[in-house]
Amino acid sequence: MNGDDLSYISGIQVAKDKARKFLTNEDINAIAKMGKSFRPVNGNMDGADFLFMYDTGKEVYLAAFNYSGYDLTYDLPLSRLGLRESSTYKAKELWSGKEVKFKKNVRVCIPKKDVLVFRITR
Repeated sequence: MNGDDLSYISGIQVAKDKARKFLTNEDINAIAKMGKSFRPVNGNMDGADFLFMYDTGKEVYLAAFNYSGYDLTYDLPLSRLGLRESSTYKAKELWSGKEVKFKKNVRVCIPKKDVLVFRITR
């Protein structure tokens, strides 16, 4: 499924390292194990949505995609995720492991042709 030669003899080390990093991320794999669908955050836009969420009741997951060829910064009010803008929420970006806090809005700075996935704790 990953499409690369990861064999011991002929596999390229860079490909092996990327596969190890991206295919063994416990936080990302835990989302897949939930077997639940994310829904668009801004489903009323003219174009394809790039923000998707899933609310477990204890945590809100936010996947922010950047389909473009340039970096994208976007501010999303917490209320769009069903969260109170007056509260401060702890979050973790699951690909990098970086811990962040959000109050009033979620500011996402997505590199071109990339994705960020946040787990926001209620």
